[in-house]
Amino acid sequence: MSKRMGKPMYSVTVPGGLKSFRDASSLRRWAAKSTGIGTITIWGFSPSTDGYHLLQVVSL
Repeated sequence: MSKRMGKPMYSVTVPGGLKSFRDASSLRRWAAKSTGIGTITIWGFSPSTDGYHLLQVVSL
């Protein structure tokens, strides 16, 4: 997946902030290095609605 209209494909709420990722592989690489960070919420960008929708809540 690629960036659409300047928006990252994935946005992740993390304890203390927000991270954005252009594709699933960069999100997976970051998550693999972030074990123990706590609970994160992954949002995916939907071009059809031009907004983000909830994909998954994960505890790392």
